[in-house]
Amino acid sequence: MNKIFYAAIMLLVLFCILPLACAAPSVAPSAAPSTSTQQPEPIVAKLTNAYPAGMSAELALQKFASLAKEKTKGRLIIDVHSNGELYSREDEMMALSTGAIELMSTNGPSMVAVLKPSIILNMVYFWPDYKTMRAFEATPEWQAVWQDGVEKKLGVKTLGYVPVGPGMSANKIRPIKKTADFQGLKYRAASAVDRAFYKTLGIEAVQIPITELWTALEQGMVDGFSTTFSKFIAGTEPNYGKFAGIDQVTQVEGWLFVNATWWNSLPSDIRQTLEKDVMPEVESYAVSEADRIVAQCIADTTKRGVQWDAIEDMPVLKDKAKPFYQSMKTMVGNDALWEKAEAIIATSAK
Repeated sequence: MNKIFYAAIMLLVLFCILPLACAAPSVAPSAAPSTSTQQPEPIVAKLTNAYPAGMSAELALQKFASLAKEKTKGRLIIDVHSNGELYSREDEMMALSTGAIELMSTNGPSMVAVLKPSIILNMVYFWPDYKTMRAFEATPEWQAVWQDGVEKKLGVKTLGYVPVGPGMSANKIRPIKKTADFQGLKYRAASAVDRAFYKTLGIEAVQIPITELWTALEQGMVDGFSTTFSKFIAGTEPNYGKFAGIDQVTQVEGWLFVNATWWNSLPSDIRQTLEKDVMPEVESYAVSEADRIVAQCIADTTKRGVQWDAIEDMPVLKDKAKPFYQSMKTMVGNDALWEKAEAIIATSAK
């Protein structure tokens, strides 16, 4: 009897528990937490410029790309295209303005076609050094003209300065130690500004393309030319410029621009890194590299037989060039801006 009773109890228990067991949800083993963090794709942008490889400004742009990658930890990759590989000097600003390219670097002479007052920055025997020029460029007067005539007009942002380096002149006839030594020489004129300046010094200005300069020098069509120290040391100029001027004729300015729409699309921390960490180092490098090349140019070309001289009567030259400066002031069309530049130069000389 007891056996039958216990058997009945066991069957009852089984009938009560079995449906609950079948209805219980299955629990999958928990997956191990992922240890991998997927990195976002880097932002890739192109930077166009017309500088030859190895020129001080071009080296500074390469440094910019390297620092941008390093300081953003690979989040921003800049591909530098030099020597007009993507766009010529004539087309580069429009390409940037329309967004066909993200970044672009150009020089002072090229900006005259964009902003007429930038003639001031390209004056010959005018700016003593970059420090003085930058003091002028930092003034509210210049900043207002620059922002309205370049940045707002074209939809670009000026990221910083990438100077090309000082300009110089050389000829194959005689050393230039006095202003009168220029008299009767024939110089290749690169622009209307050059022609006007040469005329005041009694130099015959010859308008020829830069590609024909060496042939013109060989054939006696011209006796001299203006260039930069970095081009003089890198090219064949020393073969035709036996007598060179150690005076810095111009301080050739340069800038790095970005398309404003592209710039605003960047993460804020990347923008801050470029402005605060990258550009100050690039600007310092560009100036020091230009200074180094000036010293190297003089040393190396002296060994190649070039004679370097300074103009001993610079006040006479500047006095003789007064009609030229006055004509450029008229061309700028902003007397207050020109006079601001003169005041800053005068202060720097004290």
